[in-house]
Amino acid sequence: MFKSFSSLITGILLISIIGCSKSTLNVVKVNKKDIEGKNGYYYALPQTAITVDVTMKKIEKVKGPYYEYAEKFLGLTNYIKNNSTTYEISKFEIGSYVQPDTLNYYLIEAPNIKKPFYLQLDESGIIKSLNIKNHDTTELRTGSPKDMVASSNPENFISLSMVGNVTQKVDTVIEKIVVDTSSVSVVKKVYKKSFVEKSLEEKAKEASNLIIKIKEKKFGLITGDNEVNYNPETLEFLIKELDKAEKDYLQLFTGLTVSTTIKKRIVYVPSSAETLKPPVLFRFSQNKGILPVRSDEGEKISIGIDRCYNTRAITDCFNTKHANKTSRHGIFYRIPDMTKVSISYNDIKEEQYIPVAQYGVVMSLPNKNYKIQFYPNTGAIKSIGTGK
Repeated sequence: MFKSFSSLITGILLISIIGCSKSTLNVVKVNKKDIEGKNGYYYALPQTAITVDVTMKKIEKVKGPYYEYAEKFLGLTNYIKNNSTTYEISKFEIGSYVQPDTLNYYLIEAPNIKKPFYLQLDESGIIKSLNIKNHDTTELRTGSPKDMVASSNPENFISLSMVGNVTQKVDTVIEKIVVDTSSVSVVKKVYKKSFVEKSLEEKAKEASNLIIKIKEKKFGLITGDNEVNYNPETLEFLIKELDKAEKDYLQLFTGLTVSTTIKKRIVYVPSSAETLKPPVLFRFSQNKGILPVRSDEGEKISIGIDRCYNTRAITDCFNTKHANKTSRHGIFYRIPDMTKVSISYNDIKEEQYIPVAQYGVVMSLPNKNYKIQFYPNTGAIKSIGTGK
């Protein structure tokens, strides 16, 4: 009877252990072999995408409509003779955002979940918390904003003529009128008026005369050679307006220089594999701006990726300890590796230290139903606990 009682107690304990084991989590890395025929909840670990925002100046030089007459009418020699476009890099900004790592999706098997269970993911499937209603306000760096173009000097040429594009033309027509049959005739002059479009040279001459008049008017105001005694504020305003008018009409001969600020975002997703050479991010041409990596034109601009290897000791220890891994795992998470990211072109340089998730190590917890909160931008554990 004692033996029977002992056997009963042993059986109860065994059932309890089995029941406990069924309340634990079993997490499997997603691949066709290991998840075939299994049901559960999927989540992804994040990977870091590095962004480089390149700020450029696009400088367009546009010849004036009267550039051919700049020397003839105004004696100018410094004017734009041909249209041209050039680009200059003025600034780099390094940042990052996260996206799901397609090589690190995991399945939490549903049949093993017996206790209350709460899994929180972001909209892309990256794990945020387990068994905790996460109200963390940490901003998740996601997405890739569009390129930005902002004109900083939206100038244009003024009207090409102040008095219109046409001028009056007067032709003299001689008419011979016969008075009688004796062939007596009278010669009569008739003036015929018509309007014709001004030639480019006529318009240029008109504009140059106007520039000369503006200069004369401004000189008279500065020297006081005028009939009206303006107060200082009015005089300053008139001279300022005349300066602007002179500049606008001179541009018809000298041309325009238009500067536009362009910001373009380049995205680079580091691979966990080692790279011997700095990856080429894009090519840059002073005549065409940013070009694809595969272009035959432009100078190669590389991005410097220097890993700090601060997780190497953990990786070595984890690989040694788990040389003979069991088939059961708890939640998988990441410990990121700090990385110095740098980029330069001529005297323009920028560098940042960024935690890169995929350069770190993927670890797994014991297969228990923990309460865990994760850093959304790296997949690292922020807090962990057990109990209710």
